[in-house]
Amino acid sequence: MIPLIDTSALQARLEEIAIDIPGVIVIDSSQRDIKQTWGKNFNIVYILRQVLGSTTPGGTSGRVKRQTYNAAIEICVVTRKYVDGSLDERVTKKQLSDAVYQKVFCWTCPGCDLAFDLNAYTDGDPADTVDYAVHRYHTQIIVQGTIP
Repeated sequence: MIPLIDTSALQARLEEIAIDIPGVIVIDSSQRDIKQTWGKNFNIVYILRQVLGSTTPGGTSGRVKRQTYNAAIEICVVTRKYVDGSLDERVTKKQLSDAVYQKVFCWTCPGCDLAFDLNAYTDGDPADTVDYAVHRYHTQIIVQGTIP
């Protein structure tokens, strides 16, 4: 089995944001088509994609093989953008990004061996009709198996 981040556990943790910011929706892109909601709903947290890469070719000891993977998850926050620049009565990208950061940074997802750290943050295209940012969080997953 490929060692991936448990997105259901991550989604459950991110859904706690709705306690402080009512109306926030969390969507795992593998469960729902982003195109159906992009630009139509706001205050959305999308769990976009995973990136997995081996840190070493792996080692063996007898019949036991061990491999360490760098794993990353990309999360996109989407908020409403007003043409007039007004921030009244809306959740800003910074508020939602801060809430995601507080839930993910230093949290260890089940199945991962290290807590998440923020690897990258990218603002969306200013010309887009929505205000968005992509966060990239990094962790490690160590897998061990027996060679038949």
